[in-house]
Amino acid sequence: MKLIGITGYIGSGKSTVAKILGFLGALIYDSDAAAKRLMHENQDLIKALTDRFGKDIYDEKLCIRTEKLRQLVFGNEALRTALNNIVHPFVYLDFDDFKQKNSEAEIIVFESAILLKGSNYNQFHSIIFVTSQKKLLYSRIMQRSKLTKELIDKILATQRVKLSDFNNNCIIRISNNEKHLLIPQIVKIFNSIKNL
Repeated sequence: MKLIGITGYIGSGKSTVAKILGFLGALIYDSDAAAKRLMHENQDLIKALTDRFGKDIYDEKLCIRTEKLRQLVFGNEALRTALNNIVHPFVYLDFDDFKQKNSEAEIIVFESAILLKGSNYNQFHSIIFVTSQKKLLYSRIMQRSKLTKELIDKILATQRVKLSDFNNNCIIRISNNEKHLLIPQIVKIFNSIKNL
């Protein structure tokens, strides 16, 4: 089994890259979707979140108030770090279960905007870093959500990484913009990963 990470800034096209890899035969684990599911289903996680951020981050049906939580943590480094430190261990435990249930898969892809934060990236054979022009990031984000430019700036700031801090041999860059065709880049990477 080969483990591949996909990361990049919000709006860069990580999910699109993951979908194409899925179409080519990889099995996809969406960490954002998993985190949302776990924040609604996992009682230990719900307790940890309400203990740290208060019971009013959930409504009466135990649905997380995403907008309220977002307003609390973005722009507050300590609270954002606390949120990640609470949620991410649960996500990686869930990912371990996913890998065990799919142990015969040839390639498993883990998609996460903050994959390179912390040390969990070490388990991946390769990491695909999706890049895009800043104006395209803003355009994509604003088309699919009601986030303000100020909040987008805050989110992008939390996702910023310095790629030179990592072993560049394991990081593969994909350009998702108007000048580069996406599918040929992904097919080439997929074939090289299969031959690792």
